[in-house]
Amino acid sequence: MIETSQNIAARVEASFPFRVEKFPLAGPDNMPTDLYGLWRVGADGMEHVGNAVKRGYEPHQTDDVVALVEAASQVFGESSLRCSWRQGHHVIIEPTQDQRRAIYGTDDCIFPRVYISAGYGGKPFSGSLGFYRDACRNLAMLRSVSKVSFSVKHTHKLRRCMSELVDSFGRIAESWPAVVAAAQQMERQRCNIESFLGSIYGLPEGSSDRTAGNYEKKINRIISRIAKERLKLGRDMGDDTDTASGWELFNAVQGYEQHDARRKGKPSDMDRIVQTMQTGSAANRITLAERLALSV
Repeated sequence: MIETSQNIAARVEASFPFRVEKFPLAGPDNMPTDLYGLWRVGADGMEHVGNAVKRGYEPHQTDDVVALVEAASQVFGESSLRCSWRQGHHVIIEPTQDQRRAIYGTDDCIFPRVYISAGYGGKPFSGSLGFYRDACRNLAMLRSVSKVSFSVKHTHKLRRCMSELVDSFGRIAESWPAVVAAAQQMERQRCNIESFLGSIYGLPEGSSDRTAGNYEKKINRIISRIAKERLKLGRDMGDDTDTASGWELFNAVQGYEQHDARRKGKPSDMDRIVQTMQTGSAANRITLAERLALSV
């Protein structure tokens, strides 16, 4: 649903109907400490959040997230929102399709997406410019593009620095042509599929038969993504089954990590997006795929 400036606050507040409170932590036999724990407190109960913090730490609240989203809306205009809680507030802003850009032919297109992350325990607020590729439902961010993200330290109230936030979102919005150019550069690169995927997932020497079998299944699943997308997009590669464009390979790795890789529990689509956008082993592999796709 497209959100207007008038109902953004209501939409975000409805998605995060709770506060995060700070309570003192005690040691054995109730020994006092200088540490505090954070808890999400709402109608559905309490949930521990993040790591222990010191006395002076001020947890941000939903109204700080509203300020971030409102600042982004001043730059990107009317947008739809996707909100998720994962040890912090996460919001994906989807502008209208005016900025749609083609990477291959007329069907392989990307659309800008803005990812806002507001975590706890010393993590800053951050805003990042990514893209959505409808050919595979990937939502990714190219970290090699300068000015594609920014971070803001926790303050008592983000609304006090609204003009600075608007400026920051304005700068990352200006990076959209550079994101498109990087994607187009990936499309021009030709890469050996086996070598590319081996550089990212590498099978250690002397691996057991079980490990080797799991590795082969993973690689085949990624290659299968490339084949399905070629069929969907009408790519005719002739007899060339050993190489692919850097764009195809980057999206195959991104797609595998976002949609197919095994995760604990039963994460939602939004949780999977957040997991691959943040730091961690999956994000590191995607970043390596990006470097390889651009540096061949």
